[in-house]
Amino acid sequence: MPRSASRAFRPGSAPASPTALPSAWCGPRRRTLLLVGCGDVGSRVLRELGLGRLPGTVPRGAAVPSAPVEAAVPAAAAGRPGHPGRPDTPDPVDAPTATATATATATATATATATAAAAVRALASAPPAPHARRPSPWRVIALTSSAGRQAELRGLGVLPVVGDLDRPRTLARWRALAALGDALLHLAPPPASGACDTRSRHLRATLAMAPRLRRVVYGSTTGVYGDAGGAWVDETRPVAPATDRARRRVDAEACWREAARRRARMAGQAGHASHPAAPPWTVLLLRIPGIYAADRAGGHPSERLRRGTPVLRPEDDVHTNHIHADDLARACVAALWRGGPQRVVHVSDDTELTMGAYFRLAAELCDLPAPPQISRAEAARSLGPMQLSFMGESRRLRNRRLKAELRLRLRHPTVHTGLLDGWPAADPAAGPA
Repeated sequence: MPRSASRAFRPGSAPASPTALPSAWCGPRRRTLLLVGCGDVGSRVLRELGLGRLPGTVPRGAAVPSAPVEAAVPAAAAGRPGHPGRPDTPDPVDAPTATATATATATATATATATAAAAVRALASAPPAPHARRPSPWRVIALTSSAGRQAELRGLGVLPVVGDLDRPRTLARWRALAALGDALLHLAPPPASGACDTRSRHLRATLAMAPRLRRVVYGSTTGVYGDAGGAWVDETRPVAPATDRARRRVDAEACWREAARRRARMAGQAGHASHPAAPPWTVLLLRIPGIYAADRAGGHPSERLRRGTPVLRPEDDVHTNHIHADDLARACVAALWRGGPQRVVHVSDDTELTMGAYFRLAAELCDLPAPPQISRAEAARSLGPMQLSFMGESRRLRNRRLKAELRLRLRHPTVHTGLLDGWPAADPAAGPA
């Protein structure tokens, strides 16, 4: 582990109390990550963390226990979900005056932590699987809305918790186990409609009193800037979202920043009955452009090239930005260790291309037909609203903070190498070799 990593998360001594965690979860090399968003990028993050068949996990293909570990945490330990007319545990960020509620929440959190620790102790003490890989520096608790993914996640050494951010009452067990978290990686997208990211708000409510949580990494989008007319953009540029999709991301960013400010005030008042001891949060916002990879569903331009989707003529074209999915996963892992508090970082590569030039390059590299070129007026008549929205915004991203502050060396500095990584092996149209 890098020296900078140990400095970023220097643990104290394990608490000598009924809520004490297993020793394997308290050492400097065994932190607990809360992962929200187990899609393509989340899976790549797990791979970058070195997770696989770890001690105490169910090997791939083995029978999954009928009573999963997280089921050992009773719903009563995390509040009263499903009670008619009563919301889940209130979020102190949204109700700063609820003194009695905050005190009760702290008591419930302590109880939940003790119960969750007992569940995790069973996992930590299980015998190692044969030929187990070296344990990752992180243990991962993942929130998934799909019950069918539990066996897959356990096979990767992850503790899965089923819950739906659109239905807060399903998050009771997540709230209990989240008390063990040292860091949160939030990759779940906002809802498909509305002006606010209600999912981030519901997630924040489950973590408001988390006693160990210190770091929050949120995956946002560079779409929050709107159209910059092709200008160079760094992280200090004010946001100017032009679509509801981008406005929901701006709302999510504000949600986590406000939570960090509230947490800092709570940490400054630790010891007061209404403000139980809780460390401040370091919130890092990763603004992400277009994600591509040959083995990512819909993530390679070859599909669009085969459909013959047109691009804009050079005189009407816009600048776009890209990041390979594997480099994005590596940036997420770096952000768990590095980066200052309340900091924004562009996770973008060094490519400087217009959208049409990107697709023409992909066609040349992959030996596919070049896309037809049309005017902006023709595009307005023939393309859908989603495609037009991307063609209406032009900007070039600076990524100095990615390299200087997260100290990430890109595996694919430009799309020239990234587009060929895994091609054509990962191309479904390529057929057998």
